[in-house]
Amino acid sequence: MKKFIKYTGIAISGALLFAACKKNNLVVDKGIVAPAFVKFNTTQAADTIGTYYIKSTNAAYNLPIGITNVSSVDRTIKFAYASSTGATPGTQYNAPASIIIKAGQTIDSLPVSGLFAGYPSASRIDTVKISIAGGDVPASDYKSKYTLILRKYCDVALTDFYGSYKTIDNGNYGPYSMGIVSGSGVSTGETSGTLQVTNLWDYGVITTITVAIDWADPKSFKVTIPDQEFVGTDNVWIKNSASVGSFSSCDQTFTFKYTLYYKSTGANYYANQSSVMKR
Repeated sequence: MKKFIKYTGIAISGALLFAACKKNNLVVDKGIVAPAFVKFNTTQAADTIGTYYIKSTNAAYNLPIGITNVSSVDRTIKFAYASSTGATPGTQYNAPASIIIKAGQTIDSLPVSGLFAGYPSASRIDTVKISIAGGDVPASDYKSKYTLILRKYCDVALTDFYGSYKTIDNGNYGPYSMGIVSGSGVSTGETSGTLQVTNLWDYGVITTITVAIDWADPKSFKVTIPDQEFVGTDNVWIKNSASVGSFSSCDQTFTFKYTLYYKSTGANYYANQSSVMKR
């Protein structure tokens, strides 16, 4: 009798164990499907920011969009736009209210087209905050917003700078005439060159010096003055001061930072001068 009970207990335990394994297997076989969400598919870990340099071609800035799973149907993703600087759709930029990610696909892009004509000056810089605003797939808890900075960019052509300008020194002296010598532009690289500038600082003797320009960084075009003779008869030389100057290919404006000094002694003639040259 005890032996029968013992075996019976083993049989019941085995049945329960088998049932438990079968139940667990059914759960495993069924699988768990993670809910889908959509996000800006950027490399940054969270909501991020980018700068869009708008060229005359109005070439679009494409923001990558991704969904976490594949679907057998097309899915619509909606977007909202807001600007604290007053950027207006149809004037400063164009962007769609929604895009469709096709069936079987998980990635696409949101094209934002800046409008070059909406930026008459390079000094205007706008901020547009783009948010994923629903649609067929909910937005991710992170990477659902993208801040886009819009600013004008003009290609640099040395020949565009030739001709006469008006200049003011140190914010108060002037205006007086300066110029960039026609045909003087020399390319020193893909994003650098030199120009010949006349009558900087309005010394009283028409002088011509070489200035170097660099536009490798689209947000900071630089202009510097290499150490060189300024007025030989007075032994006055010129060199860049500690501050670096700048220029705009859109507005054709130059800011020079320089020091005049006596070459023979090294003593300053006039230190830390600033000249702003405009069309």
